[in-house]
Amino acid sequence: DSFYNPKDIPCMAMFIISMFTLIKYLESKTIIKAFWHALSCALLFGIRMFGIIVPFFTLCFFIIDLVIYKKERQKKFISLLCYVFFLISFTILFWPILWNNTLTNFIDIFKLASNFKWEGPVFYMGKHIDFIKLPWHYLPIYMGITIPISYLILFVIGLIVFIEKLISSLSNNYHYVRDDVIFLIWFFLPFLFVITGRYKIYDGWRHMFFIYPAFIIIALSGLKYIFKTKWQDPYYKIGLTLLAFLFLADLVDTVKVMILNHPYQNVYFNRLAGKNMVEIKKRFELDYWGLSYRQALEYILKKDRAAQIKIYVANTPGKDNYYILPGNDRERIKYVDAPANAKYFLGNYSIKIHNNYLKQ
Repeated sequence: DSFYNPKDIPCMAMFIISMFTLIKYLESKTIIKAFWHALSCALLFGIRMFGIIVPFFTLCFFIIDLVIYKKERQKKFISLLCYVFFLISFTILFWPILWNNTLTNFIDIFKLASNFKWEGPVFYMGKHIDFIKLPWHYLPIYMGITIPISYLILFVIGLIVFIEKLISSLSNNYHYVRDDVIFLIWFFLPFLFVITGRYKIYDGWRHMFFIYPAFIIIALSGLKYIFKTKWQDPYYKIGLTLLAFLFLADLVDTVKVMILNHPYQNVYFNRLAGKNMVEIKKRFELDYWGLSYRQALEYILKKDRAAQIKIYVANTPGKDNYYILPGNDRERIKYVDAPANAKYFLGNYSIKIHNNYLKQ
């Protein structure tokens, strides 16, 4: 996605920076760290409005720290006030629309972002389902079929490690597990918002990429546990060897899929989605962004030497890719408004019209 996605990947990157500055700020609540944390949060707002959850994390954990650690409360509170001031200032600075009628425009933008509804069907589990009616399991299923299986296993192990660590240390050593609590909330709070229907996503889980770093951190804890534990029992050693073999096999399979699908590595599914792409495309969306239209257009132009080629495309990306082509190739392409008038039909397995046309 990082090659073409202009929002979700920058949001994920900025979320990482914001959470990093949050942890640094909580370690020592100085004004300079409040400054950097506020700056990163304001930049995150400029990409996605739901970045507002980071200041929410900041406030919650600040209050907890203030209750537990009673030293220098006044100094810490001053740093929080500075954080709020910097956050508001940077947010206004980076949003020109807030330069006039700041509060009114901010509320209007927040309402618009909160109530945004994309109209259209989503291809999921072999059915075209209206966006608003997508089932609760859409996110967990999509994550489960688009993340390498070995990562999923490590995540489960890491989650057990995290929970065990929290149970044993939270009551008497909060500072030792605070970061772990942050990582768990980072992943599970937005996750629960989606599966309970409070926040809607569509076309894969790209809107939730910002929780993937937390997923990886938890998975790495599982990997660390496996390698750091001294396995004395021979049966554990056999199991560990078998697990290492399975991880290696999954890694090789992932690399194989990436090579075979080049340059469309973004259309990645693990074995849980289906045996092959022929099977997977009957169940899930593939190239939602329509990147493959360019190659399809180039193929037609190469094979068909006609002066004018009539083409019908399933959706907007099919026309957008037209502008990437050289001028002499663009002159040969004529888009028509109905399949019956076209010599070629192009689709990307994304919407109903593709399947309806294939049936015809």
